[in-house]
Amino acid sequence: MVLPALIMFKLTGDKKYLSASLTSCDYYMGGNPLNIVWMTGLGDNRVKQVLHLDTWFSNQEEMIPGIIPYGPTYDGWIANNGPWSSEFALERIYPEQSLWPPHETWFENRYCPVTNEFTVHQSSAPAAAIFGILSSVWKGSWQPNQPPVITITNPSSYDEISEGNNITITVDASDPDGYIRKVEYYNNWHKLGESTRPPFSFTWDNRMPAPYGISAVAFDNKGAFSKAEITTGLKQSSPEEDITELKLYPVPSEKELNIEFSIDFPAITTVEIIDLTGRLLCQKQFNIWGPEHHILSIDLSETGQICDGTYICRLTASSKDTGVSSRFEGKDVYMLI
Repeated sequence: MVLPALIMFKLTGDKKYLSASLTSCDYYMGGNPLNIVWMTGLGDNRVKQVLHLDTWFSNQEEMIPGIIPYGPTYDGWIANNGPWSSEFALERIYPEQSLWPPHETWFENRYCPVTNEFTVHQSSAPAAAIFGILSSVWKGSWQPNQPPVITITNPSSYDEISEGNNITITVDASDPDGYIRKVEYYNNWHKLGESTRPPFSFTWDNRMPAPYGISAVAFDNKGAFSKAEITTGLKQSSPEEDITELKLYPVPSEKELNIEFSIDFPAITTVEIIDLTGRLLCQKQFNIWGPEHHILSIDLSETGQICDGTYICRLTASSKDTGVSSRFEGKDVYMLI
């Protein structure tokens, strides 16, 4: 109703229509219970995962800017048969759903059309018209915002760090035309924490086995960001002893899960399926003779322990020649039919 209200304001000059419109726009620009900007690419606390296939398939880390998703919902119109249903998250939250404010039921689930999809006629075009009407002509000179600069100073690549040893992540971060708003810290795709004041650092109570894909993302005061990343936790292996990132398919899996990777050395390869509490549900071992491309298949129904949900697939390749291990993880969604 914002666009009709703005049209009424233009036609009548009655500021009550403008006031109502500004209140709604303030909500979308961060004035909401989550303090989140309901638009991709804008601000340091913005929506990050929307249903935008072009971004997914081009392997971009950040969604294209300017997308406004449907947003939180307390109910949905898709039956709960997988992560594309809003109830998939609502039935798994703690405390239970009735104790959550409706405006806070947002879970960055990009597979869910009910909350994370957008359309041109329902969100993109009206938003472009609304914010275009509210914008004024900039009278001064303008320079695009420059992204921050960030490097990880600790730990260093290939430090020998093992499970149970805390890891203090420190970074050097600066911004050429503003200031650093915050720095977020990750191990692979798991967010560990964030800091908002220099010197920027975070101590991780590490309970995970090596290796670690440590990354840090710095956001400036206008929402631009830069990322630094390293791999640490294992001794550096020779260049020929390497394994590429896992590819898992189909996702969701109904029965059979295919694991695709390339390896450049003969190895004893162990595949583990782990639930989100860390419980091992399935473990299988394969003898691999490299170098070549491999596709391993696992019948998930054989375990008898896997039901609908999200799981971690971990592949460990131990060299038969040197004993050096490479370990990679991927996330799979299993759907029981």
